[in-house]
Amino acid sequence: MAKYKYHERYAVWLNHEKRCWLCKEPLRIDETTIDHILPESLLDDEKKKKKVFEIYGLNDKFRINGFENWLPAHLVCNQNKGSSILNCVPLYAFILNRTIKKAEKVLRTSQAMQIKINSYQKLQ
Repeated sequence: MAKYKYHERYAVWLNHEKRCWLCKEPLRIDETTIDHILPESLLDDEKKKKKVFEIYGLNDKFRINGFENWLPAHLVCNQNKGSSILNCVPLYAFILNRTIKKAEKVLRTSQAMQIKINSYQKLQ
């Protein structure tokens, strides 16, 4: 979990219903991991990435490591999914599109939380 800053995890968790996107069970912030809808492994295989982007109708602005591709998950759910690429069925396309639409709001939440954390640290 150290890969993601607290304000990023918090923003993803808060804006995506405080639930694991894979099992739909409630999550506490302290057990939240960030899961990539489309796996980071695509960054190492440009040909595969291009094919997946075509299938999902994504353009070059879509970021694998961005709020448009991050959802909250339990550690075990995240590990079980691993770097699997989910088949493009209507449900996963809907989830990805919904996550893309929420990305700007999640970013604003993350930025606001980062400001609060920085302000608190200055008081220490």
